[in-house]
Amino acid sequence: ALADDVFADGNDQRIEISTFLGHPCEPVVFREGLISPIADFRSITVNGSDVGSFWKWRRTRPLPQFIPMSGRRRLEMIRGWFVARSFGMIEITNYATSALSVSLEDGSEAQFPFPLMTASPIKSNLDLLPAVLESVPVALIDYARIGDLAMNAYTRLTEFGKMMTPDAPETSSLSGVLKDWIMDGVRPKGSAPIPNELAGTTRESQTARVDSLLSFLNMYLDGQLDENSGDRFGGYRGLLNEVPVPGSLDRMGGAWELRQDLVMALEQISGMVTGARLSISRGGSIGIG
Repeated sequence: ALADDVFADGNDQRIEISTFLGHPCEPVVFREGLISPIADFRSITVNGSDVGSFWKWRRTRPLPQFIPMSGRRRLEMIRGWFVARSFGMIEITNYATSALSVSLEDGSEAQFPFPLMTASPIKSNLDLLPAVLESVPVALIDYARIGDLAMNAYTRLTEFGKMMTPDAPETSSLSGVLKDWIMDGVRPKGSAPIPNELAGTTRESQTARVDSLLSFLNMYLDGQLDENSGDRFGGYRGLLNEVPVPGSLDRMGGAWELRQDLVMALEQISGMVTGARLSISRGGSIGIG
């Protein structure tokens, strides 16, 4: 009788059957049923006029938890971004009209997704890197269609951001690309063949190159100094004390959401470069990560 009640005819128009995998899988595994329809929809919206509709309601978690990678890999990419930026390998001027890209070892350019998909407004250049990281899922969608080419830019960032002792960054020695530059004035492969004022120049001393790097890093950490008021503005550290009010979260920007990671990564690079400066001043050699 109970079975008859359960399986009796009714007015239902459909039956849903759910199943669960025995282990976690990347979404790209489900290329045909999941990724391809999303990629097709993105292609339509990105190539059309309603770009924002693709990303609407697609993020419900805070940005650090939304980016599909471990905390260690996230910090690698953040550190790699600023290392690449210090050598002028990422041009950010025209991010609104063309894809951001990073120079690869062979001199070619690897592009990040365009347009950058972000739930928070890009209010300033401080929000660009958070938007690049928020767009990782878009690159994964592209990966299902074009392979490694979609992830080459992010892979390049991790190459620049790796540390010898990731579990103890405060004791890590200077990474290879920065060591080569500070000690010998050798720029990373793929860099523009002209001196860059952010990292210093080949004609300068080791100490001068260190100081140029520290100045660049401190600009992002503490911002720029207003000569009239003496106040600093535009640095990631300032966001640590910025408290949102009800209704303001959607206007805070991605830099505020990722502020702790951004400050931590910059302080890690700055600490390594500062340690190198101390070694140079004492006449010693710089360790290599």
